[in-house]
Amino acid sequence: MKPQTNPTLLIKGVIIGAGSAGMISLIPLVNLLNLFFMFWMALGGAIGVHVFQRNHRRATHAEASLCGGLSGLLGGIIFAGFTYLALQFVDAESFERLILLIQKFMPALQDETNMILDVGNFRTMIGSVLLISIGVSSLVGILGGQISRWIYKPSPKRQSEEALHE
Repeated sequence: MKPQTNPTLLIKGVIIGAGSAGMISLIPLVNLLNLFFMFWMALGGAIGVHVFQRNHRRATHAEASLCGGLSGLLGGIIFAGFTYLALQFVDAESFERLILLIQKFMPALQDETNMILDVGNFRTMIGSVLLISIGVSSLVGILGGQISRWIYKPSPKRQSEEALHE
């Protein structure tokens, strides 16, 4: 008999994975690791699958993909939502100071930053980037979930309990 997925444990794994990925991604400087293969979103997917497996059994590939993907998706939504809300409170003067600060540390970007300011609706551009990052977060969450499934080995006691239920 094929084991059934426990939706409560799956949801618990998704919430814990998404919360950890989304909240860690909001920490300044630490969030820069998301620039490398969306590291925190993949880790959130891995955490979600680990929590699911720890309380249940070894996840199937479909369960790991679902749990990891939803963890990455919701983690990406948390990060994108808070980032977009924070940008709504940045006034034009603060934004100009930020651009000047960037130009001071990276003089080579002066032409590009002037072009961005000339384009006009910077927030719309950032919103588009955040939406794309949500989709990518889901994909890397699936990858993180599959890696966690592969790494996690149920304890011998849990394996014997599973064998009894089959």
